[in-house]
Amino acid sequence: MATGASTADVAIVLVDARKGILDQTRRHTCIAALLGIPIVIAAINKMDLVDFSEEVFEQHRAGLLELARHLEIPELIAVPVSALDGDNVVHRSNRMSWYGGPSLLELLETVPLAIERSRTGFRFPIQRVLRPHQDFRGFAGQISSGVIHPGDEVLALPSGRRTRVRSITTWDGELERAHAPQSVVLSLEDETDLSRGDMIAAVSSPPKKARNFEATVVWMHEKPLRPGATYLLKHTSQTVRAQVAEIRSRIDVEHLAQGPTAQLTLNDIGEVVIEASRPLLADLYRESRGTGSFILIDSADNTTAGAGMIRRISAESLSGLTRAARGLLDLGNRARLASQLEQSLLETGAIVLRTRVPISPALVNIARLGAVVLIESDASGPITLTRVDQADARPRELASEETEEIIAEIQRLETLTGDGNDDGLGI
Repeated sequence: MATGASTADVAIVLVDARKGILDQTRRHTCIAALLGIPIVIAAINKMDLVDFSEEVFEQHRAGLLELARHLEIPELIAVPVSALDGDNVVHRSNRMSWYGGPSLLELLETVPLAIERSRTGFRFPIQRVLRPHQDFRGFAGQISSGVIHPGDEVLALPSGRRTRVRSITTWDGELERAHAPQSVVLSLEDETDLSRGDMIAAVSSPPKKARNFEATVVWMHEKPLRPGATYLLKHTSQTVRAQVAEIRSRIDVEHLAQGPTAQLTLNDIGEVVIEASRPLLADLYRESRGTGSFILIDSADNTTAGAGMIRRISAESLSGLTRAARGLLDLGNRARLASQLEQSLLETGAIVLRTRVPISPALVNIARLGAVVLIESDASGPITLTRVDQADARPRELASEETEEIIAEIQRLETLTGDGNDDGLGI
């Protein structure tokens, strides 16, 4: 249900008139609420088995409205139905004259659809780069939210470079306007380095860089989700490795309450903290469905393990390392870790030099000018962090409060890259 509901404008929840609100009813209504569906229709079926009782219908309707209020669903509409003979399915029933509302089909044909619910600006995740000849470079994808016109100023992300849209092309020709969820090809006025997984976005309201974030996850795998597990995370058109750092709580759908848990099992819904191996260009789910949702994939069997909705984006990690911007980090023989650390630092705006040259006065001078120097060597000894201040004649060891966040970040990257070493960190 979560997969289908992720793109739905209206949800229909089926309720047995004899049994009323069951755990499954609460679960489905809860999923609809979590996925931001603004209108839920409760079809109270098998009214023929309760003698078309208005009292029974009103009892169930009152319970459903209370459930919708608790889940903060904007609108819930209850319809009495008997599917056996089609009562209130297509045409209004003569056997329930006390009901003055529309039939189920009439309701679906007249209910207002929330075609554009995004509160963000333009979002265009790139799926493919098209270059049929040397004079054309186009970026193909589906508009996730917003509207775009030729001449509009946009951001090329993650670089943050500003440019303008030169043309909007489709199979039928060029357009003067495009909107979500159209699939188009955009060409830009400036030569811009973009590839699959990158994004073109509005200048006025760009997405956030999200490496650490809190999310609601609907778990779909037979293997339980436990803290520390690593999965492939697919977000828009990019796939990265990610680790479930923490399971905050599990939602009890029967009582609609949250409680602590050690794991999430099949069909559970929970609040988790996720750390991605590199930043995503994301929004909160309540602001944009397309850029606020993701799926977790089990890399062992390539099955979809869970569907997630981003609820809160944490501050970018590596802030401690960026604050200690003038420094030498001797990583030993850890090439993959050095590559990941270099990329992460560049994304935070730091100046980085990666070298295999041993520590020398020249490297100290480079660090003194404001760079983080990543030093690789043939030996796999402890990772050593040394700070170089602009006024210092010699490098000094970092204070403990400066190293704590840096150590935690490097250890996290070691886990994600599998490039760790038993010797640990040395300060």
